[in-house]
Amino acid sequence: MNAQAITDAISVLAEYKGFFGDYIDVPMPENDPRQLPKAIEYKGQVYGLSGHNTDLGKAAYATGKKVAIQTR
Repeated sequence: MNAQAITDAISVLAEYKGFFGDYIDVPMPENDPRQLPKAIEYKGQVYGLSGHNTDLGKAAYATGKKVAIQTR
């Protein structure tokens, strides 16, 4: 799996630190969690999906969440 480059896809709503490291919040496409990528790349780091909130229409990604990354 390749991490989706967030700068090409959606805007970052917030950046903060938390339990699993650095976090970013992003808007959820069509408020549908099934459309969320499992990982995204932002500022040279891979962030794994940490959670989502359909009431607020956003998802959280964290650097400390383990994700599979395709290697050569």
